[in-house]
Amino acid sequence: MVTALSHAKQDPQAARTELFQNARAYLRLLREHIAKEDQVLFEMVDSALTPEEHKKLLREFDEHEEKELGAGIHEKYLAIAKELEDRLG
Repeated sequence: MVTALSHAKQDPQAARTELFQNARAYLRLLREHIAKEDQVLFEMVDSALTPEEHKKLLREFDEHEEKELGAGIHEKYLAIAKELEDRLG
């Protein structure tokens, strides 16, 4: 994407096409990554942890998120994602 942006002044249309191609490729990569997490990694963790360990882990994630990012940031981005989903389908 950086290369596409640096060529934008020379050939804006070609740079735009390259930028969109790279963005789509990155989106595919993210979707594949998330699918692997959902279908493999999280399934393994769920089967390895007791219900008490699972609750403790979730609580620790929440505490870490609030400490590092601030209160309500997770909800803020979930709301943005929901708005985009509603708007774009």
